[in-house]
Amino acid sequence: MISDRVGHFKKLYKDAKIQVDEEDREQIMEEASKRDPRILNLLDMKVVKRGGLEREGDFLLVPMYGSEKGEKIASTMRLKTRRRIRLDAYGWSVWDLIDGKRDVRQIGKELREEHGEEVEPIYPRLSKFLAYLDSLKLIKIKKK
Repeated sequence: MISDRVGHFKKLYKDAKIQVDEEDREQIMEEASKRDPRILNLLDMKVVKRGGLEREGDFLLVPMYGSEKGEKIASTMRLKTRRRIRLDAYGWSVWDLIDGKRDVRQIGKELREEHGEEVEPIYPRLSKFLAYLDSLKLIKIKKK
């Protein structure tokens, strides 16, 4: 008797799950944002790089100190003044697409055109990568 109820609820739960395509997700988010203007869609935001970053081979060189004075003191003490962050081919593709003019949706589309199905699922991966870069303060995500 109890196992019948559990099976019944499992079936209801399984039937209630829905899967959303990328095309449908866009329409759903558009409808949700119409209802509540406080909901922001990451796909509509622009991404801007922080200045003072250099590329060296597979590494992105990031200044460790916020001022020239700090870098000068560190260099006289022979301390490291730059941190090295390794990016893979997809990371460099995204980095090169970030120009402050493209939004995340455009970056995703161009990344998909360049690399094809290898980058799927594109938007969850892209949002995690952009969140990582944002946590390191290498980029800034802005509203359109």
